[in-house]
Amino acid sequence: MPRRRDGGSAKPFVADWRDAVRDSSLRSSVKCVALVLSTYYPDVWPSITTLSRGASVARRSTLAAIEKLERVGFLDVRRGRGRAVNHYALRYP
Repeated sequence: MPRRRDGGSAKPFVADWRDAVRDSSLRSSVKCVALVLSTYYPDVWPSITTLSRGASVARRSTLAAIEKLERVGFLDVRRGRGRAVNHYALRYP
């Protein structure tokens, strides 16, 4: 299990990660997709449709949010081929 940014263990990793996303300057739609993603931790592989429904945003917004989270370092994405699902790993920037 990944450790907190400060090396502490007072809070579970996913709670600390959510705090970091919350306190970031990301747009609200990106934060919402991040929150939905984190509810699947540690086995993070929901479909884009599932994420879109959970975050109440359009598919295109969900894809953009995932790309943004990956670009700023909050997420690593292992993309499936064809109809295979993507696997997401929560990370700190």
